[in-house]
Amino acid sequence: MTRPNLVVLAPIAPALTGNGLAMRAHLLAEAAGRGHDVHVIVIAVAGHQPAPSNFGKGTASVVDVAPARPVSLVPWVADPRWRERLGRLAPLPAPVLAAPPSLAAELASGLPASGASAVLALRLSLAPLGLALAELLDVPLIVDADDDDADFLRQSGQPDEAAAWDRVAQLCLPAASLVTASSAAVASTLSARHHLVPPVQVVPNAVSIPDRVAEPEAASVPARLLVVANFTYPPNSAGARWLVGNVVPLLDPPWSLNLVGAAGPEVRALAGDRVVVHGWVPDVAPHYESASVVAVPVMAGSGTRIKLLEAMARGRPVVTTTVGAAGLAVRPGLHALFADNPPAFADAVRAANDPGRSRRLVEAASLLVREQYDASVVAASAAGLLSVVTDP
Repeated sequence: MTRPNLVVLAPIAPALTGNGLAMRAHLLAEAAGRGHDVHVIVIAVAGHQPAPSNFGKGTASVVDVAPARPVSLVPWVADPRWRERLGRLAPLPAPVLAAPPSLAAELASGLPASGASAVLALRLSLAPLGLALAELLDVPLIVDADDDDADFLRQSGQPDEAAAWDRVAQLCLPAASLVTASSAAVASTLSARHHLVPPVQVVPNAVSIPDRVAEPEAASVPARLLVVANFTYPPNSAGARWLVGNVVPLLDPPWSLNLVGAAGPEVRALAGDRVVVHGWVPDVAPHYESASVVAVPVMAGSGTRIKLLEAMARGRPVVTTTVGAAGLAVRPGLHALFADNPPAFADAVRAANDPGRSRRLVEAASLLVREQYDASVVAASAAGLLSVVTDP
């Protein structure tokens, strides 16, 4: 029996580990692959990392398309429908400009002759292009909003940028047959703000549980604090700077801080005697195995942090800020230690390094991940949502 084709537009190459957005892209593509032949088109508006040739069952193709920079608005204006929409959308967020709807015809030409059953656009940055491609192919649009970008920007004192993302959402989300988000709070907010019927469905962030997890006491480097994140994302780079400037000085040697993930000049400049900036790595497992404690120092943002779930799945005690654990069923003191100021964070890092405390945190956190955030279980549930849209 021929399986329907589903096109997935991803803002970063899907990956099993190392980058939260890449991991969510992998989760959604894996879900799609359970009932479809999946054609992943990577338009790296959220950062570039190597795209795997195949990352799971159902993957028919992976195409890496360089985002358009700079982009001309002329092709948009030439289309009467998008000319009117452009008037309502302007000024546009930069990531949307880098993935314009005018790319739709080029993308369609590379798809199988049998066509597609739906287009799944990951994040609002690719939603306008997803809408254009879905309209061109005459198939349903699915949007994984994931996070509430506008809310985060309003919290950060950027009302004009927040309004720009609201305009994109108002155009694209009501046009979608299915909209998903990573938490119930985000789903509820987006549904109410944009009057969405049916409401946004929750597909929680989730992680693949490793077959083998090193014991917490087996860290090969004592007193090693680890952060795994995409440090080109402003809240993550701000968290790294906060740790280096305010927390590391409160931790006596031999404590060291290791930053693993894509990093720009601002974060690379943090490297020093007790701070190692590794940058992007193809395999984060050795870094988790040698870590004593994992930190999630997020001070602003919405949605949920896959990096916290990944650390738990890897069997490492976690110290997080309150914002870092928001939207997850993580209880302070049971699954992780919470701290929101430098002295408290440093104290929590030392406490999490105690062998007895570490083991109790890891055991409770591992159980939580297996029960609520196992990628195989979440992908199966998401596959059911997708099939409702794509089944004839």
